Amino acid sequence: MSTGGQCEPLGDSGNNYKFAPGTYWFKVSTNDGGYSSSVTYSLTFRKNYESSQADGYVREGSGIKSKINILQSNDKKITYVNGNKVDINYNYYWDGSNPYGSQIYNINIIPDSSTYCESMEIVLYKESTQPIKKDYSNYTALLMTFVSDHDFYYIDCRTAGAYAGETVVEKFSSVTVLIDPRTGELLDIVYPNYYYSFPHEGTNYIKIQANYDTILWKP
Repeated sequence: MSTGGQCEPLGDSGNNYKFAPGTYWFKVSTNDGGYSSSVTYSLTFRKNYESSQADGYVREGSGIKSKINILQSNDKKITYVNGNKVDINYNYYWDGSNPYGSQIYNINIIPDSSTYCESMEIVLYKESTQPIKKDYSNYTALLMTFVSDHDFYYIDCRTAGAYAGETVVEKFSSVTVLIDPRTGELLDIVYPNYYYSFPHEGTNYIKIQANYDTILWKP
């Protein structure tokens, strides 16, 4: 029961509901007659996403093998995976200069107000030589592509001396990343990536197995 509020299920898992503002009362019942008036019952809520009519809830998705649950706003600017907000913010600085030459890397992902998720799929993150987070080989992940009306991804890697020819200074309005479905955190940048997308000395690579899970969204 409620006063001034409305509750509706999201998806068919029975675990997610949308509550409108109001006062609610809950009735405890059992199918096997196990209810007891002398027992204290508790109800725990976890807020996955606070929505408005303008950008509210779109859909609930689940991966069959990976048990990934996704909530996303209508404008696709906010995504929650297993209750955690997806965060692609990234800042990396490294100065590897030495007597043979200079290597100064500055890589940043700074989403702006127009950045949204264009696409996503469940994949198997096999391995990579330059991961953002280590020890995640053969790991189920979300492959997500984000786009914006403005540049928000910056690669500023400048080299000289023995490392001359490896300089890359670019900015982009889109990026494809791997997201940890357990935490919503960034695992690796897939494309473009300074190490994987541009010619350098060495053998850097990233391996991803697509079509790992055939169903992402539940109707």
